[in-house]
Order: sequence, then structure tokens, then C-alpha cells
Amino acid sequence: MACPKESLLFAGVGGMMPTISKLASSYVTDPSNPLPEIGLFVGLLLFFLIGAILAWVFSETNVKQAFILGVCAPGIITNIVAGVNEANTSAAGLQSGVTFGITSSALAQDRGENRLILRDTNRETRRLRTVEIAVDPENAGSWALRHILVTVSYIQENGKVAYATSFPAYAEPPTIQIPPDAVALQVNAGNQKTVQAFPDDPFVAAKFLIRLTVKGTNDFLWALGVKRKPVIHRLETELVTSRLPQ
Repeated sequence: MACPKESLLFAGVGGMMPTISKLASSYVTDPSNPLPEIGLFVGLLLFFLIGAILAWVFSETNVKQAFILGVCAPGIITNIVAGVNEANTSAAGLQSGVTFGITSSALAQDRGENRLILRDTNRETRRLRTVEIAVDPENAGSWALRHILVTVSYIQENGKVAYATSFPAYAEPPTIQIPPDAVALQVNAGNQKTVQAFPDDPFVAAKFLIRLTVKGTNDFLWALGVKRKPVIHRLETELVTSRLPQ
């Protein structure tokens, strides 16, 4: 049985409705959201085609039923994509939350001051190095800065990575203290990661500048059900140290 054009049209519109509703809700709850990029409209077009194809396959002649068929069809794809994204996010969160230990020592984090204190088995505090963190964002609006989480870790001489601090890009970065056996700092922000090695000369304090360049958002995945987030194009760091007095 042939499918009338009206049924194809309404099924296609129904396929776009879940994404359009999510788009409306997003701007109502957060008006500072940036405007959609071309990827969102590509996703809407695909959902329109999916709804129209299903109406044609089932030879649906009732426009109301065709519209409902179009609304239901993309939900399957959206749930699958969202489920995969949630699983990947949970796995990444578990991995980033792991703190590797140091032989014959214990790490204790002072959450009030975002500082790491290293104590040996004799409970004698060893010499720590103070690192003042600063963030220089580029091409990033207020919405992007609220949705970028910056995580700083330090790499030890044995190659193990230990968590230091995390903060949103819009917030005032903390000042951290790192142990004497740390040889580099690692920064994770969005989809980017970089490592800043320490100089050979010993130092007691340093300023650590993190430069973030935001490319935009991946609105195609947003249309498929993935949480909207900014995409970081470039992540660079610079370390300026204060040496030990002679």
C-alpha cells in the first residue's frame, strides 16, 4: 500500500520533535546557551528521514499514527547513544578519581585549601613546592567556561600519576603543593591532555599557566542525545619557577 505524502511529512516532523523539545528546554532553562551549530541541523535532518522511512516501510496512511511513529523511532537511537555516552563518562570518572600511592608514604588532601600534603612514615613533613595555577581561556564564553572542568595531577619519578585538584574553568584556580619527587604536571580539560615537565634546577614555587582555546560544540552528537559540552581545540601550559636561594 502506498504511503501518502502527508504521512511522510508528519512522520518526519515527529522524528524531529524530541530534539526540538530538548532544544527549547535547554534555552528556557539556560538562556546563555550558545546558538546551535550546523551539526544539530544535520541530526534533525537524519531524524526527519528516519521518521519518513518508517512511515513508508509500514505504509502508514493515518497522519496521526505516522506522527506518533516518527516521534517514537528516534528515541531508540537517542537512548542507545546516551547510554553509551553515560557508560564512557562513568568509566572516565572512575579512572580520573584514582590516586596512586607512594612507597612508605600517605597522601592527605586538605579540601578546604585544595592542597596536597605528603607525610612519611616518621610523620616528618618533607619539603613541598608551591604551584600557583592560572587559566587563560580563549574563544570561550561564560557558558563554555561553566562546562569545562580542569583537572591537574602530578607525575612522580616512578611514572605514577597522582591527583592534585579539579576546578571549573570559570572559577578562581587554587594554589597547590606538590611533593619533592614530582617531575611534571599533567592537565586534563575536556577532550585534551597535556604534560608540563619540571626544569632540572630545583625550585620552591612556580606559576602554572593553562591556556584553553575552545573550538565550539559538537551539536551533531547533542542532537543524538549526548550531553552538550564545549570542544577544546588547543590546550597549552607554561611554567615559571622561583629557584632556591643560593
